[in-house]
Amino acid sequence: MDAINKLYLKKPKQIKINNKCLFIVDNFILKRDIINYIQKNNVFKINHICSKHELDYIKDNKFKCLPNIGGEFYYYVIYKAQHIYHTCLIRYNDLYTNNYNNIKVYSIKNRVSEELYKGTIFLGKLVITEDSTFFYIIDSSVIMGNNLKHTTKKISNRNKLISSIIKNNFKFDDMSLMKLKTPTYYEQDKLPKLYKKIQKSDIDVNGIMFVSEEVGTIYYFKTEIDTKYSALLGIKKTAITDVYDIYARVYSKHKDEESYKRIGIAGIPNSKVSLYCQQIVTDANKIYPFICWHSDKFNKWVPFEYIPNKNKLTNIKDVDKIINKKNFSAH
Repeated sequence: MDAINKLYLKKPKQIKINNKCLFIVDNFILKRDIINYIQKNNVFKINHICSKHELDYIKDNKFKCLPNIGGEFYYYVIYKAQHIYHTCLIRYNDLYTNNYNNIKVYSIKNRVSEELYKGTIFLGKLVITEDSTFFYIIDSSVIMGNNLKHTTKKISNRNKLISSIIKNNFKFDDMSLMKLKTPTYYEQDKLPKLYKKIQKSDIDVNGIMFVSEEVGTIYYFKTEIDTKYSALLGIKKTAITDVYDIYARVYSKHKDEESYKRIGIAGIPNSKVSLYCQQIVTDANKIYPFICWHSDKFNKWVPFEYIPNKNKLTNIKDVDKIINKKNFSAH
């Protein structure tokens, strides 16, 4: 019997990417085992660059550079759970929820060698274009059950190992959902060369990523918004599709409490933003922190990126200052 069918008494849920299926695993025990394995080996911390202090830290610690290809951060996991060989994708941000029911585990069909099921975790981006789907590997914390944080400390050596694994332990054919790709890492003094490569790229690139020499830390920034006119605001679901309330932080008499005030509704300018918000903002009783940018066209704050580990929203007075500064600069 097919391994997927063993998990279900009914037909599993599925979604399609480029006419190929991803099965959504809703077996609680299996999800728990896979998620627990990731969390046990999860040494990665992804940070959106928001200050000069972070840029100085990146420079001083000799982070490597690579293109910030468009797409969401995912874990690509190969693991034997509940006596079943499993290959799956889990969105990086989903692991910050405390409710397993809100974490989607996507089972995929890619043919790999048995050794990888001892436990292999890649961190990367799921990139979907009109013509193809691929997983862009940024780094790995464990391969074949071996913790790379202790055994392979240089990123160049990890990259060589990952490339060798893809070449020798994967078999890609018409049944494969996606191929795996590894990046070329650049030293910081080679950034001009990297920028030239980005300008010639046929793939959507949103800026630069910086990866630490040892496994663990990733910084990135995106070039799609002007950070001078952005703020960390709360997004809350309403009863109407594509209508979200926007919240800012207000002063509270109690230091340990956070108080919020509704400042309007979010601008949803296109289907990409609409789908992104629908995937993230699912609980009508919860306020989700998003980096938002202020749109002149809509005169609204547009959700840009969900930041689950930064819960302290921008103060409402600072929000007003950002808008006033922008209006002043326009004259």
